[in-house]
Amino acid sequence: MCATDVAHDKGFEAEELVRHFYDAIEKGDTEDLRNSLDSELDYRFYGPPIEMKLLKYLSKIIREITFNFNINEIHKVTANVITVEGNGFICYSKGGTIYATERHWVHVWSLRCNKLVELKEYYDSIVSIMSLKSVPFPSLWTLWQSQNSKLYMCSFPSLLLII
Repeated sequence: MCATDVAHDKGFEAEELVRHFYDAIEKGDTEDLRNSLDSELDYRFYGPPIEMKLLKYLSKIIREITFNFNINEIHKVTANVITVEGNGFICYSKGGTIYATERHWVHVWSLRCNKLVELKEYYDSIVSIMSLKSVPFPSLWTLWQSQNSKLYMCSFPSLLLII
């Protein structure tokens, strides 16, 4: 059991743990994946059900991931919150024709005791993470905003996450 909610052991870097997780996906190293994740990962998905590849892979519903997580940015929002933003292609078949479409994604990870304990996964969305400050009066501060809309000149729905 971890004594604190702060993900800081001597020499520990939260970004390294998250990068290690994606490296393990790329290599298909399920042992490293399990070592990175808390045994009770809280997973939330916001997107079309067909895009839910990561959950199916982690749940062993599918044996290999067919979606390539190309990382554009890993950003440390707080000591325990890391965002990962990127794009990838998904291939699917419809009516005998094979299609490939590009998807833009944002993963917001929460860490505790050097384990990934929560994942919020967003597809084709602009995500803003805000902090609520009450001194001297209530106000919101932007901590991070995804760059997908700027990179791809697309129109995505915007979501606000307050921590």
